[in-house]
Amino acid sequence: MAKKDNGGSSMLGFMFGGLVGTVLGILIAPKPGSETRVELAEQSEIWKSRGEELAAILKEGLSPVVDELKDVISPVVESLNDQIKKQKTIDNDLTQSEVDLFSEIDEIDLDTERDQTKSI
Repeated sequence: MAKKDNGGSSMLGFMFGGLVGTVLGILIAPKPGSETRVELAEQSEIWKSRGEELAAILKEGLSPVVDELKDVISPVVESLNDQIKKQKTIDNDLTQSEVDLFSEIDEIDLDTERDQTKSI
């Protein structure tokens, strides 16, 4: 039969592994913590500087591409906006025509009803 564990041995193994890792890290660390922190601070400044340089290079290199894309895309966007405006005008005209047509149909229906009631 299988024993019910409820994760107790897994947790114990996790804690034991963490303890062993910590002890080994302390034993084989080449420098004291204060030196390691100073070195990490220096390295972070170097990486920050490199990141800023890379960002500047990318910005400089991509700026012409972005400008060219704007030049290409702007006329397309303007054309689409013009087409949308034209379509809205057509839609509004059609809607007004439909309203006018339905008004005429209603008038014809009313005239037909009057004629039918007169003939009765």
